Amino acid sequence: GDSDLFRFLCAALNSSISNQKKQQQEEQKKLRDSNNSSHTDNLDLQNSYSIVVLEMQIAQLNFDVAELRTREEEQILLHENLKKCTNRLERDKEHVVDRTQRLQETVESMAKAREESTAPMEQLVAQHAECEARALHLQI
Repeated sequence: GDSDLFRFLCAALNSSISNQKKQQQEEQKKLRDSNNSSHTDNLDLQNSYSIVVLEMQIAQLNFDVAELRTREEEQILLHENLKKCTNRLERDKEHVVDRTQRLQETVESMAKAREESTAPMEQLVAQHAECEARALHLQI
């Protein structure tokens, strides 16, 4: 994207420069042929002005190129940060999945232990009730 635009701008500028040089050379040749000094002075002035304009355009393009390079570097950094964050999220996700699995196993084993511990308690309560019934029966 940006580098294609830059290449296009450079090509356009080079084309413009070479066209202006050709035009100036043709005009200078005409001048030498006609040998008209006031026209030569005017053309020199025009040439000087054209050169200043071109130098300004070159300076602007150099600035644009520097800006594009900076943006490209920023994009590279952002992309690297995004990769790091994605990797971190992936690791965190694995950690959460692992932890959830362990918690699930813990909950299951606690439920099983509770079942196992309440079963004997129920038996003891039943046995105790039976003993009391016998005792009462014996007293009668």
